[in-house]
Amino acid sequence: MISKELSQKLYADLINGKAINKQSYLSKINELVDNPLYNEILVVAKF
Repeated sequence: MISKELSQKLYADLINGKAINKQSYLSKINELVDNPLYNEILVVAKF
């Protein structure tokens, strides 16, 4: 399902020249986690 909030954040990041990576690094837990913005791209592309 398409999320309005994620889509707006995704659009704002892309317009401002930011890259959307598949994973994000969380320094609190020292791990890579799935990036919800990347997953939003996949949802929109299938739609």
